[in-house]
Order: sequence, then C-alpha cells, then structure tokens
Amino acid sequence: KRTQSMGDSWRSSWDTRVAGEKKAQAAISSAEKTGFGARASRVASTIGLYASVGTAIYGTINAIKDVILENLNLDKVLHRIKAITETTTGEISRLGSEIRATASSIGKSIGDVAKYAVAMSKLGLSAGDISQVTRAVSALSAVLGEDLSATGLLVVTTIKQFNLQMEEASYVSSVFFNAIKSSPLDIQQLGTSMQYVGSSAEAVGVNLKQAGDMMILLSNKGLKASKIGTGLRNVFVKLKEGGNDVVDVLRNMNESGLQFSEAVDLFGKRGAIVGYNLISSFKELEKMFAKDLPSAMDNYIAKIESTNGVLDGFKRAWQLVKAAASFDGSEK
Repeated sequence: KRTQSMGDSWRSSWDTRVAGEKKAQAAISSAEKTGFGARASRVASTIGLYASVGTAIYGTINAIKDVILENLNLDKVLHRIKAITETTTGEISRLGSEIRATASSIGKSIGDVAKYAVAMSKLGLSAGDISQVTRAVSALSAVLGEDLSATGLLVVTTIKQFNLQMEEASYVSSVFFNAIKSSPLDIQQLGTSMQYVGSSAEAVGVNLKQAGDMMILLSNKGLKASKIGTGLRNVFVKLKEGGNDVVDVLRNMNESGLQFSEAVDLFGKRGAIVGYNLISSFKELEKMFAKDLPSAMDNYIAKIESTNGVLDGFKRAWQLVKAAASFDGSEK
C-alpha cells in the first residue's frame, strides 16, 4: 500500500510537471509568434509605405508627361491655325495662352479647347478673333454644361447674323444664357430657332435681346424651336412690309386687339400662332424687353480672366521645358 501510495504521488507530480512544461512551451511559442507577427506587420507597413510613395512618384511622372504631350500637341494645333488664318506669330502666342487659361478655368483638357479653336478658325475667325470670343463662349459652355465647339458655333454664327463685333461675344452669351434659364429651350434648340430668326430679325431692326425675349415667351407657351424660328421669320417679314418698326407695330396691334382669324389672314398658317401670341402678350413682352440681362456670364468671364495671370508662370516654365528639350517650335 505504501509503495502504491508513493507511485500515485510520483505520477501526480510527473503529470503536474508535464502540464507545467506544456503551458510554459505554449507561452514561449505564443510569445515567439506574437513577436514575429509584430515584426511581420512592421515589415508589411514599411513595404506598403514604399509602395505608396512609388505609386505617387509614378503618378506624378505620368501627370508631367501628359502635360508635356498636351502642350506639344497644342503647338502643332497652333501651327495649323496659323496656316488656316494667316495670322501673326504674336496673335498665335496669345491664342495659346487663352487656350491654356480656358482649359484650366472650366476643367477641360487643353486638347478639347484646341479642337474648339480649330473649329472656330474654319468659320473664318482669325487667331485674334478666336481669343476675343473664347472667354464668353467657354463661360456659356461651362455654365450650361454644353459642348464647347457647339456653343462656339452658335455664338459666332449669331454674331455674324446680327452684324455684331467679336468683342460683343459676352453680350451674345448673356442673351442665350437668359433664354435657356428662362424657358424650356436648350442650346441645340436655340440653334435651330436662330437658323431662321437671326438674319431676318437683323434685317427688320429687331435686336438680339428682343429676339431672345420673343423666343422665351413663345417657348413658355409650348411652341417648339422650329415652329418659333419659322413663325418669327414670317411675322418679321410681314410686319416690315409697311416700313414701320416691328416692335411699334406689335404694340399698336395689341392696343387695337387682334382675333386669331385675323392673325391667320395676316401671317398665314405658319406664322399665325406666333404672331397672335406676340401681339396678345405684348405687354408681358415689353416688360421682358426692359429687363437687364443677368450678370452670371460677366461674373464667370471675370473668373476666366483672373486665371490668365496664374498661367503666365506656367507659360514661362513651358518655354524653359521646350528650350531644355531643344524643341524647335518655329514653323517649318
């Protein structure tokens, strides 16, 4: 019994020792794993940091490369515009600055603005003319979210229809901005109407602001762009037959009263609905004539102008880049 008791006691001690050693080993193993995990985590963090720095450097290099390529392409476009317009090197240089300023201020690429400049040169504009209209065109395009080239086509065509000067592009843009914000018309629909209205309005003495207000009124009465355009053209031609001022004739007819059947006899089926609405709503129209154009375009143009000064430094830097690369920008 005593031997059995001693054996049991020894086994119990051994089991306790084994259990203690296992716990100790587990603790050591855990510590080693924890230490390795911490070291591994630190290594991974360091690798991740270097990877992030590398990505940033790579992105910066690509961005610089894109800027250089865009400007090299712009120089090619400017040479093309110079060939089309036969303008001076000084005007081409100023146009290049205008393109860069416009791209920066309205969030377009230099390539997009350069494409617009080529489209304007094909309309017969000199490099100086393009520089004069670009701020107004880009402001209208940016505010309305419309394509720059399509906006430029509308503005420049309208300037020519109404025999205006290129420096009056801001006035034209303000008229169109007012028409779009005050009616269901968009820039494509305005272009459709102006195809019919522009030259006929100018011929009978209706100015652009008055024509724009008429289009607003008619569009708000539910008339479509093509109907507005053809109808206004017919009304203008008919009312001018007596040699009187069109606006005065509309006022007199409003005061006299005009039935729709009389409008059909006077303007024909195509012009009757337009003529009747203009005459019957002339008091409302006259109030529209008296209102000033909104200042939003002038404010946005001023913002674009302020960008030019910021980009002067970039222009000087770009000239240094070309010199360093031995890039010959002269026309061959």
